[in-house]
Amino acid sequence: MLSPIRLIQLAANVVQVATKEDKSEIERLIAAIRRVLQTLEPQQYQQLLNSLKQGEAPPKLAGVAKLVQRLQELMKKYLSSEEYLERLSRETAVQLVQEDGSLTLVLPDVLTYIQASGRSSRLYAGGISKGLSVIISDDPSPGSKA
Repeated sequence: MLSPIRLIQLAANVVQVATKEDKSEIERLIAAIRRVLQTLEPQQYQQLLNSLKQGEAPPKLAGVAKLVQRLQELMKKYLSSEEYLERLSRETAVQLVQEDGSLTLVLPDVLTYIQASGRSSRLYAGGISKGLSVIISDDPSPGSKA
């Protein structure tokens, strides 16, 4: 099970290959879940994670839990289709990796990278220090997006 944050990241990619009917619902769900998550305290977020695992949410989190569950259903629909998996791999940042008969989705976390890359330079009293951000990919596949 993906956390709501990772689910939103996945959905932001899936929406690019979704049908017109599902596209607007996925976009609405992403916006609604994101809006609620921004207001949650860390302990409330942990409660939400636990309730999603157990299938029963406290009344205060029942609304967002229902939204997350609906988004999970839509993601399962697209991830269970070979056609959509191929399109996801071809048309989005998602990569499909086949290892030992198991299919893994590799979903880059661009926002975390951008935040971390900004840490390579610093502001200080005397000005700004210069930094360097380097990405090294160990994916030798010819179609690698990394």
